[in-house]
Amino acid sequence: MERPRRIGARRVGAGAPVIEQIADERWQSVGQTVNGWRGNLAGGRSSYDFALNAANTKYQVGTELAEEVVYLNCRVDADDHPLHGDNDYVLHFESGATPPVTGMWNLAMYAEDMLFVPNPIDRFSIGNTTDGLQPNSDGSLTIHLRRARPEEFADAANWLPAPGGAFNTTMRFYAPLTPVLDGSYQLPVIRKLGSA
Repeated sequence: MERPRRIGARRVGAGAPVIEQIADERWQSVGQTVNGWRGNLAGGRSSYDFALNAANTKYQVGTELAEEVVYLNCRVDADDHPLHGDNDYVLHFESGATPPVTGMWNLAMYAEDMLFVPNPIDRFSIGNTTDGLQPNSDGSLTIHLRRARPEEFADAANWLPAPGGAFNTTMRFYAPLTPVLDGSYQLPVIRKLGSA
């Protein structure tokens, strides 16, 4: 019986760019982008779709069943410009329009390498379980995405610190309700302060 041939590390490494290209192309072909937020409900059900598994691994954190958790990633602002720490942004929810979940929701901040962003208050995500999160007087909620602490607030409750360079955010819906699963709920755009 012939011994199986071993594939050298150099050969495996040579295939990495092709694998990444396949993952990128698969990511573009699945799901949809709404208001700059991109995701799909195929996580957890794609075990034999190796390209989708690779895409989910690269662009989403985990691949649980959508009924358990949904991840939507955003890399651009309302003007379709890449998010960058040189700018100040807000994510504004109208009254009663925060993510519909039976569990919790939170917005996580990632650098381009998809690692959490070190920051002076050690906050890596913000959501409905964040201590002291302050709604506006009309019941709406504004989350600030910026490098510097917002001067207009005495505390940092509504601030998710951003890095100095490019970044992206992921909204995580734990135990999402039907409006998330059927696509009728849409996250608002991330707006750059000072733009229309």
